[in-house]
Amino acid sequence: METLSKVPYYMEKTKNKPRHNEEKINTLLKNLEGISYQYDLTEKRFIYLKGESKRITGRPADDFISGKVKWRDIVHHHDVKLFEDALQKLLKKKNHTADFIYRILHKDGSTRWIRDLSKLTKVGNHRVINGILFDVSNIILHKGKPKIVEFQFKSAIDNSPNIIFTADRNMNFVYLNNSARKVFGSLKKLKSKKVTDFILPPIIIDGKKHAKSYLKKMVREACTGKKFINIELKYKDRNGKEIITIARIYPEFTYDGKIEACVFANTEITNSKSQENELRALERAIEYSHDPIFWINSKGQVIYVNKSACKKLGYTKKELLSKTVFDIDPHVKKESWEQHWKRTVARMSYTFETQHKTKNGEIIPVEISVTSFEYNGEIIHSDIVRDISDRKRYEIELIKAKEKAEENETKFKAAFYTSPDAVTINKLNGEYVEINEGFTQWTGWTEKDVIGKLSSEINIWAIPEDREKLIAGLKKNGTVENLESLFRAKDGTLIPALISARIIYLKNIPHILSVTRAIVERKQYESQLLIAKEKAEHSEKLKSAFLAQISHEIRSPLNRILGYVSLIKDFITDNLPEKMNESNKYFDGIEISSKRLIRTIDLILNMSELQTKSYEPLFKEFDIYERLLLLYNEYQNFARVKNLNFELKGKTDDTRIIGDEYSIVQILANLIDNAIKYTEEGKVSIIVDRDKRAQLFVDVADTGIGMSEEFRKELFKPFMQEEIGYSRKYEGSGLGLALVKNYCSINGAIITVKSKKNKGSIFRVVFNRRDFSIDST
Repeated sequence: METLSKVPYYMEKTKNKPRHNEEKINTLLKNLEGISYQYDLTEKRFIYLKGESKRITGRPADDFISGKVKWRDIVHHHDVKLFEDALQKLLKKKNHTADFIYRILHKDGSTRWIRDLSKLTKVGNHRVINGILFDVSNIILHKGKPKIVEFQFKSAIDNSPNIIFTADRNMNFVYLNNSARKVFGSLKKLKSKKVTDFILPPIIIDGKKHAKSYLKKMVREACTGKKFINIELKYKDRNGKEIITIARIYPEFTYDGKIEACVFANTEITNSKSQENELRALERAIEYSHDPIFWINSKGQVIYVNKSACKKLGYTKKELLSKTVFDIDPHVKKESWEQHWKRTVARMSYTFETQHKTKNGEIIPVEISVTSFEYNGEIIHSDIVRDISDRKRYEIELIKAKEKAEENETKFKAAFYTSPDAVTINKLNGEYVEINEGFTQWTGWTEKDVIGKLSSEINIWAIPEDREKLIAGLKKNGTVENLESLFRAKDGTLIPALISARIIYLKNIPHILSVTRAIVERKQYESQLLIAKEKAEHSEKLKSAFLAQISHEIRSPLNRILGYVSLIKDFITDNLPEKMNESNKYFDGIEISSKRLIRTIDLILNMSELQTKSYEPLFKEFDIYERLLLLYNEYQNFARVKNLNFELKGKTDDTRIIGDEYSIVQILANLIDNAIKYTEEGKVSIIVDRDKRAQLFVDVADTGIGMSEEFRKELFKPFMQEEIGYSRKYEGSGLGLALVKNYCSINGAIITVKSKKNKGSIFRVVFNRRDFSIDST
């Protein structure tokens, strides 16, 4: 039976390696009269060598590990070429396991026959040969003693720390070593079990995953002489615990050369696999971290960056790895780098603020958390970078707010003392704390007269009940606006005035800040204003009548024109069908332009009604989806002319609402009209649904020109358009969205907009559940 016992590359570095495994390895090597080794091709030295080195070579293991003695130097001169050819084959042939016999020279001058079983593996960035050297001199020189060697070999297999067992073509267990029995149980208890009962999918070979059934195929092929190596298998042991191994499957030969079974030689990697998964998870967490991460070496070179770093600075990973910290941080200079590096290494970890420069030259304020650690034999910095642009803006805004507060305080003092109105600060009981010059001018009371006294003591309120109203309003709302009352001056004159007041806190004590304005002249104006109001109302009536007449005079000819155009179109369709494709664009142009003119008139009339407050809503229950369907059909031609994908989606069955039907239809018509008008390609979508609060909403989304954030602030004001003047690309009166906003207010609806320049817009109208007086008719 052939087996290969590998000692992990990291075993010599593991402080807490299992004692019993070490003892089993020593027993295996002693019984086999062998040496287990690892040879690092990168470092060109033995990194591990354990076993019967002294007996087989006459030299201690340390002579080979230290490099004092080279293994090639003790290879018999007749076998040097054989040794080198086998080594080259091992290095060049993928997944090759070397198994060859050659001679070495013992220190005492004698010759020893060695069987070398070895395999090339990769550990990190190092290529490592893992192998076992057996002294087979007894077999070669004393052929009469095979039974003793066979006994020694079987003993070694039984006591191997590897999980070794054999199975026949039907996957029945034939033999288990001690390690295998601990996993699966004794052979007696496994009579009714098969190997596949303990296998968990998938079976991994060269990174490719296979189903559990693939194992049967491998066993059948192994029983015909084929070998399989580097197979990752997952077993479920007799206690239900999962065990992961790297396995070799090869045939077991009898003395007469027949194959009775196949051998499973498993090296358990459960712990290392878990550590590998944890390491991969950590690597993924670093690579996909939201914050940019850089690794910088002592020369200022970037040796690692994650995806966020590339995205934030606008470079590819290859480009960033060719940069230095001097290219990224404009504040770091080459001449001061060495001193900076020494200081940061001494501090191990700290945080500071600086700036980073992107590929396109943009400067970004950042906060960097630096940690120093050793990597590949050198100290590096791990820099976790956080964009603090928002924080810096907030700090600037905070400074501006503080300056604004100081400015407002200065303005308040200036306004307080220079205002022609009477401005006073009183305690809640009416005691005067401070007055301005305006108070003295129109009441005659000076600071000496009133400071420290109650308002009731100077009898300034001609109607004391009004002060009680003021106090009640302040307690309820914290503020009172324009309370009309009569005040008594020092000479007894009664002065009509409006007083506004609010609660303020001075040293955490509530006070009343009040502004009182005499309204003697206002009373005189009221009668004049009443006359002016009547004239204005008369003018509004004349304007409404004029607009209604103009509407009639424009609508009537337009309707007649549209009628004649329809007759002409029908005539061409019936008599000149070959001309229809050419003519359609003219008919579409006439129809769209005419509707635009009618729509402009409607917008002017509707805005006039709202401005004069003559519009009277009629609330009733109706199905909004039915109205949307009519609008959808109406605008189909408009969308078709522009080659747009136009769609209506109802995502809820409950589409009935209570509202003013005319104004709601106008809201939706304006939004759909704008969406199609401002979209040159792509699609316009209308979606009806209910939100988490069961409120019905309508979304009108387009892939059009969108709008800037600055313009969104002016969006719902009358006559506002982002492009103005004769050179503007899109026509319109600028009244549509102003009407939409007013109609939403009438219906208790909320309109919101999301838009990005050149990307498109989404207008959402949410209809709140409100109680309206419903007209039963």
